[in-house]
Amino acid sequence: MAVPAYATRIMLDQYDVSADNRQVSVELMAEALDVSAFQTASRLLSPGAPSGKIATSGYWSGTAVTGLDPLLYARLGAATNGVVSVLFDTRALGNPAYVQQSTWNGSAKIGAPIKDVITLDAEWQAFTNRGLSVAHGTVAGTGGIGATGVDFTTAGTKGGFAVCHVRSISGTATGATITLQSSAAGAMTSPTTHGTFTFSAVGAYLITWSGATGRYIRPNCTSLGGATNFGVTIIAGVTGVTG
Repeated sequence: MAVPAYATRIMLDQYDVSADNRQVSVELMAEALDVSAFQTASRLLSPGAPSGKIATSGYWSGTAVTGLDPLLYARLGAATNGVVSVLFDTRALGNPAYVQQSTWNGSAKIGAPIKDVITLDAEWQAFTNRGLSVAHGTVAGTGGIGATGVDFTTAGTKGGFAVCHVRSISGTATGATITLQSSAAGAMTSPTTHGTFTFSAVGAYLITWSGATGRYIRPNCTSLGGATNFGVTIIAGVTGVTG
């Protein structure tokens, strides 16, 4: 069944810029390397290192700090890289999401057709990881985020990654912590902890791990850090399983 495109979400560090964008494309690439040699009967090609491109097309929304124009301009060729995530089919958790863990804006194009609205396009080009969404919402207490773990269909053996976009914090958080756990069962019995997001401010946070990963993954809030609640979007990827 076809999935409506409006169910897409775009995250830029701590900002959900979905409502300021109208189109996004994710392109995964692997450059073909010419490895032809003497005495070979035909041209030989070998896959090079994978890369990716995320292109967004949105609307100019003013000069406020959270507007698309200042957000993109601040990251244009920036030395301090950001995190960009695109989540497809956000009607439920466990659907694909693509993450550039360390990227910058490579271009910003502003269009102002006389009979239309002002548009603002950007392009992000870096290695792009594939994962699944495992949390999106407001966390107001400790414990597992979600009733059950998200099913990754199979266990992994080569580790993985996770990104936590902390979108908002109510009150003051000092050393708030969310662990990422996996288990062989959806009820998350006897889970294994793979890493911890520790934060005191909004932003994007990354963890990686090695070794075995269970089939089911769920974030677990272990401390609010004194905050009343915080809004998070979390994506996890398992090497060899999600990509």
